[in-house]
Amino acid sequence: MSNRQTDPREMPALLVTAFRQFARLVQDEVALAKAELHRNVSYAGAGLAMLAVAALFALTAMDVLAHAAIAALAANDMSPGLAALLVGGGLALVALVLVLAGRARLRAVALRPDRAERNLRDDMATLQGARDD
Repeated sequence: MSNRQTDPREMPALLVTAFRQFARLVQDEVALAKAELHRNVSYAGAGLAMLAVAALFALTAMDVLAHAAIAALAANDMSPGLAALLVGGGLALVALVLVLAGRARLRAVALRPDRAERNLRDDMATLQGARDD
């Protein structure tokens, strides 16, 4: 920094410029946070779609369980419970994997605007450093 003295008459203009720059900085950070939230909400939408597909598989699994019990009785002497358990268990496992993957996308941490938060912390640290100088 230079050791040049500032004319006291220039101080109001400098303050106005500083406030304008600060206001612009805040506006930019808000815009970044909005963009990040929009992206994260889209990501969460994919998680919701996975949960919907998981629900569809769960409904199909219940239907297959009923049909498996009937088919097992008609085909051979296998117990209806065992046939239903094997077929329905496989589809239920697929549904469980989709539920876990969809839930992971809906975590609050995944929706947080990390870059905007980090930039805001950096800006505050810079302002704090400038104030201390």
